[in-house]
Amino acid sequence: MAELSNSKKERLTVNTIKSLADAPGSYLIPEISVGDKGISFDGHISVMSDDTETKESLIGRVPVQVKGTEVEEFCEGLITFSFDIADYRNFLSSDGVLLLVGEVKPSGETKLYYKSLLALEIHELLQRYGKQKSRVIELRPIGETRLYDICCKFLAEQEHQPRELIRHRPFNIDDFQKFKFSSLTYSLNPTEPLRKIFDHDFTMYGILNQTHFPLVQVRFNSIGASQIVKFTDGDSEYDIFTENIFKESVDTLILENSFIFEFSRNDVSYRYLNFNSLAAQKRIIPMLISLFSGQKLSFEENIIQMLPQNDILVELRCWQSFLEDLEYTFDLLGINPEFVIEESKDIDTGREMEWLVHRVYIKNYAGLTMPDNKGFVNYKLGNKCVVLFYNPFAEDRFLNAFAHEVAEIGVYVQGENDNKHFHSIYVLLTEESLVKGVNLNIQKIKYSFDRCDPFSNELVADYTNKFCLSCINAYVQSGNRELLDLANYIYDRTIGTESEGEDYILINKLQIKLWRNEDLTIDESNILYQKKILAIKDNNLNLLFCVNVLLRNRVESTLTFEQMFPEKQEYFKTLPIFKFFEKL
Repeated sequence: MAELSNSKKERLTVNTIKSLADAPGSYLIPEISVGDKGISFDGHISVMSDDTETKESLIGRVPVQVKGTEVEEFCEGLITFSFDIADYRNFLSSDGVLLLVGEVKPSGETKLYYKSLLALEIHELLQRYGKQKSRVIELRPIGETRLYDICCKFLAEQEHQPRELIRHRPFNIDDFQKFKFSSLTYSLNPTEPLRKIFDHDFTMYGILNQTHFPLVQVRFNSIGASQIVKFTDGDSEYDIFTENIFKESVDTLILENSFIFEFSRNDVSYRYLNFNSLAAQKRIIPMLISLFSGQKLSFEENIIQMLPQNDILVELRCWQSFLEDLEYTFDLLGINPEFVIEESKDIDTGREMEWLVHRVYIKNYAGLTMPDNKGFVNYKLGNKCVVLFYNPFAEDRFLNAFAHEVAEIGVYVQGENDNKHFHSIYVLLTEESLVKGVNLNIQKIKYSFDRCDPFSNELVADYTNKFCLSCINAYVQSGNRELLDLANYIYDRTIGTESEGEDYILINKLQIKLWRNEDLTIDESNILYQKKILAIKDNNLNLLFCVNVLLRNRVESTLTFEQMFPEKQEYFKTLPIFKFFEKL
């Protein structure tokens, strides 16, 4: 059979385009010439909103280039076709083009392929291959969608990709906090496997004030979704926080950020990831016991079933028993079971948790080496700590540091004249306890301070102020606003007393306000200004520095600080007011 002429292949391809344009629900008017070719373009397709074909129904026009190629058999999937680089430059000048290629059999039967090519992709292509004479491009079979949908998507995306914006790029990816991914060829279809998304290109847009800024063309190699998934084995249901990660050849389930399953075509693998939290372990272990017992687990129209694995079951049931003990231990210590324990290679969290269970719950003190005096102990747990109260003479040597019986224990501070003054036991807490304590209980600390007069005299007030400064410093490190509330609560105990007018009380209450991102009132600023005048008069550099910081005067704060003796500078560097100064 003789080969088809180029004009006949072109006519057959254009006729196929016209046939698709006339399909029901397709409001297209193709204006494509045959034979009389334009430079780089063969015409355009007018896109209408309805069948009236009036001026009012015109949405826009899609420029097209049409090619025909003779084949014995149609290709499956994508095809490639070569276009001149000069054509690509002309396509960019038109803000894009719809490339339509027809595969034509000798019988005249035609299969159509398309490529929606917009300014960003053309620009990237020219940047990379602009010195070549031609460049091959991939086209998709038009049968996987509708020509009308292709044209509508083309026009919608073309609005976001004007060539001048792409050529000059007055932005970069760091300028945006919100992004959007859009594809000219992919639409989510619940009836299709999600991994089909890996076969499509996407445009990444930066979003600013509802405006789309085209950034880059991407193709995903993985995609994930996180949600609570209900697993069931027929007898029980398990609500598990699950992250699904889909790749081209592997599906991954991450359960409670603790256990991983990876599914490939011929294999299933699994491994432990992290402890995460006690609550997460309590949710996931019963489900794993069911799974490794050989039970069939179903979830979201999927099924997992494994052969019984007795060795793993023994380990899981032992671990489940330990979790019961750990749960009771956490309850005794006031630790939230949802607390996430951070793990690392140099931290053996298993041993840390085992130590807590043995010392606090089981009360096994064998091999314990501790000082013979009562006090607070910060026991490391992951990258945090559990604050314990240790009493070597009690039956229960380790208690929750914020248990009621501990909060009622008082301490006595002693002055030079040997007079003892009752104070809250929590003035003995270290800054680390306030920053990292997973069982920190602000209400119990307030209760303890309510049982004493924290500003009864200069000695007691000094202990109190040091504790409040530690609270503010701990806030700076942890971001726990309750620590600011605690310090302010304690300073408020001076209201109506002689201590209320002390400079350090004023300075620290106002810096708490600034740490809360609140503005000072006019009256508060005026009080500080009066304090500044007195500080200058008395050459009180300490007060002058603090006032200048609170008034946000960086230059004067710096000059004042530089006039201090070195040892005083080092002291101030330990205070939260200096950390605020560094922020100015």
